[in-house]
Amino acid sequence: MRISEAAKMTGLSVSNIRFYEKKGLLAPVRQEESKYRDYSMEDIKELKKIILLRKMDVSVESIYLMKNGEASLVNVLMRQEEELTARMEMLQGSIDLCRQILKEQDPENIDFDYYLNYVKEEEAQGRRFAEVEELLEDLAEFSRMTQFRGDPYVGRFFSNVWVARGLSVILAVCALLIPLSAIIRGLGSGTKDILAQGAVVFWVLWLLALCLSWAGFRRRKR
Repeated sequence: MRISEAAKMTGLSVSNIRFYEKKGLLAPVRQEESKYRDYSMEDIKELKKIILLRKMDVSVESIYLMKNGEASLVNVLMRQEEELTARMEMLQGSIDLCRQILKEQDPENIDFDYYLNYVKEEEAQGRRFAEVEELLEDLAEFSRMTQFRGDPYVGRFFSNVWVARGLSVILAVCALLIPLSAIIRGLGSGTKDILAQGAVVFWVLWLLALCLSWAGFRRRKR
């Protein structure tokens, strides 16, 4: 059957089905004469399984591992139950906090210290509330190149215009190593080894510098 028929049978959109195919969760047979995908009842069954797992908020990555035999359904569901339970406990703590504040006569002028102490005491007893660490926002801010200029590790590379330009050239050259691999294949084995080792060392040092920069950035943010 065609993808439109598979979509009707499962209730999924065509784009959803194509997304699952790209992620390796589905592999319908292609018809030799038309090159169209031919969805079998086994594919429909697989799609229904995916839907059920996604309804339990199981990640696409976990479903992929199950499909490839790298994880069992039981183990995935046990881990998912633990994660959902922890999330539910966190949400329940936040809901109860909302309700308590709404009971106040003047919620706009509550004693913030009182409620912060309440949260601290509850967390000490094992209760959970929403996390305050704004890691995603920090990552977004850190990713801006302007942050590097004030960083004690990476910033020194950008303190001088000519150094910054030179570093950009080096990055561009390293990026070209991949498309130039066909040319490198024609060189001697010794030359190839030197180029490969040099590229690896460069990127390891660059990642190390970024890690140090990130640690310093987070320390300054606090």
